[in-house]
Amino acid sequence: LLGGVGTRLLIADDVGLGKTIQALLCAAELRARSLARRVLVLCPAGLREQWHAEAATRLGLPFRLIDQPTLTRLSATLPADVNPWSVESLAIVSVDYAKRGEVLPALATAGWDLVIVDEAHGCSGDSDRQQAVTHLASSAAFGFSWNDSRVPSSLGTQSPSDRGASPPQVLGSSRPMAKKRTDAERRARQCERLSRLLRVLRLILGPGRWDADSIARELECSPRTVH
Repeated sequence: LLGGVGTRLLIADDVGLGKTIQALLCAAELRARSLARRVLVLCPAGLREQWHAEAATRLGLPFRLIDQPTLTRLSATLPADVNPWSVESLAIVSVDYAKRGEVLPALATAGWDLVIVDEAHGCSGDSDRQQAVTHLASSAAFGFSWNDSRVPSSLGTQSPSDRGASPPQVLGSSRPMAKKRTDAERRARQCERLSRLLRVLRLILGPGRWDADSIARELECSPRTVH
């Protein structure tokens, strides 16, 4: 994902193996690379506080919990023609709130770069949750989702007719965002090349001695490549 190879990620690890931290680490790195400034987390209502605490204490990401009272207060401080969702770049929202008919249209037009879906197996099948999550994820350049690996439908062991929507469908179709993904992947490759150049410059300009072998070790390539 960070190497620019893909833009959709499904994590199906067991409980307690750090799925939340993995997603937050990726979100933080994508933000640092200016690839995903606006991040939306969709999760069950009971997990919102956990997401907020993990993001703040472990990575210093100032997510905001948004529900109906919060949105009402925020809207009251803005001009009538301003979408209140557009002023929050890091938002945590319950899936059941996001799917509401009076909420989804404005939420979907806020321009999210990354959509993270927790407990994605609860958003599969022909349901309002699935439709809302697909709508939101399909317009984002990046999308993460995950399930407990013990949930059979999350592993694709059933036929599509048995399990309804598969995880890739929950993440949304990537075709409408082909150009945006291409731009994001190109920026990621550029960042990687720049990172390698800076590492070489630090080595050459540093106080120690350097040669082709030391540069090769730094760049994890062969001395022949350096030459």
